[in-house]
Formats: sequence, structure tokens, C-alpha cells
Amino acid sequence: MSSQAPAPLRKRLPAKPLRTMAVGIGTILVLVFGDYAYGTLTSSARIDGDPGDAPAEVIVHLPFEPQRYHVNELRNYGTYHRREDDGGVRLRSVSPRNLERLGRLFWIERVEIVG
Repeated sequence: MSSQAPAPLRKRLPAKPLRTMAVGIGTILVLVFGDYAYGTLTSSARIDGDPGDAPAEVIVHLPFEPQRYHVNELRNYGTYHRREDDGGVRLRSVSPRNLERLGRLFWIERVEIVG
């Protein structure tokens, strides 16, 4: 009876399929979580002013003309008041937590606290 030790894992599994699979998984992770990660990393730079502890009135500036979808999404964070002349959207009663969440949205250019 001959006793042979099993081959090391590196010899049993080819490297190219593993690399291909790792690149594929990495690509999927970037596509799924990339916008959230980018928004989280850059959120503090998007919020202008001191949020304080009370709900605030804010103007959300977008790098494009807001459509109905964007206004409806912004309503999840505060009470919609009106559109500004410069294309911004004014929200009332935005809590500090929702202000933080607004800053994480990658499609928002800047959040200005006005009151």
C-alpha cells in the first residue's frame, strides 16, 4: 500500500480560473456597492453649514435638472418645499440623521443648510 501525501492546494487548483473568478467577484462588488462607498467617503464634503441637533431647512444642489424621480427620492429625507431658480430643491424638516443620509447620495452635488 503506497501512501502519497495530497498535492498542495496550489497545485490542485489552477491559478488562472481563480484569478478570473476573483476579478469577476470584485467587479460585481464594485458595481453593487461602489456608489454607496463613494457616497459614504465623500459625504462630509457635500454638506455646507452646521447641521445642529434640530431639523433644518436645506437646499439640495444637483449637477443636473431634477426630474420627478429625484424629487420623489428627496421626499424620503424631508418635506418638499419647492424648486429653486438655480435648479436646487428646497426641503424642510430634515433631521440630522437624514442630513447625513442625504450627503451619502452620490448624485447630489451639495447640501446647503439655510435654516
